[in-house]
Amino acid sequence: QFIQRFSNLRSFVMICYDYNKEGGNNKMNLREIRKESGIKAAKVAKELGVSRRQLYTYEERPEILKEEKIKKLCEIYRLPKDEIMKAIHSKEV
Repeated sequence: QFIQRFSNLRSFVMICYDYNKEGGNNKMNLREIRKESGIKAAKVAKELGVSRRQLYTYEERPEILKEEKIKKLCEIYRLPKDEIMKAIHSKEV
């Protein structure tokens, strides 16, 4: 089941990437990545070593994330760092 979720997330990322490449401005944020991955907030928070409240804060204010947490998010979501960085910067407009 996890493999299916991962496959769906990867497809979602590629669709968004293609859309952005073509001049669209559809950027995923961290919350959308988490929800699309199907991984519960409690599990992500536990793997990050933070509370769910802190995870929600990171999703609302991703610019406060430290490098170690960004690397951990890459591992959790199995995404390259550039995709996580796009999500972090999607809040900045």
